[in-house]
Amino acid sequence: MQFEETSFDMNVGPLQAMIDEIDFNLAAVKAGGEDRSECPLRDEQFSRSIRMGSVSLLAPELKAAIIDAYVAVGRASVMGHAAIAKRAGGVQGSASVAASSDSAEAFRKCE
Repeated sequence: MQFEETSFDMNVGPLQAMIDEIDFNLAAVKAGGEDRSECPLRDEQFSRSIRMGSVSLLAPELKAAIIDAYVAVGRASVMGHAAIAKRAGGVQGSASVAASSDSAEAFRKCE
């Protein structure tokens, strides 16, 4: 079976890639909430957009909303890693994994 070449450009701009990454993170958060399995959240495209200066071109309200979303992603990722380490015995009730630092709660804040 032969596949035809497509005529569209496979390079996606940094802002579209970041939106796709946010969509992926939301899907991962929802899946994690349903079955309590953690899927690593992504922030590569956000970092790429920052490096390229693309985020600075956005309207202030949109820029703030995207930054808030990635702050939530970062918090959820840190808490998810801490929860995994705690379950594995790597963190023994330290102050960094307090009851108020529930990874499930951090993931819910991403939604």
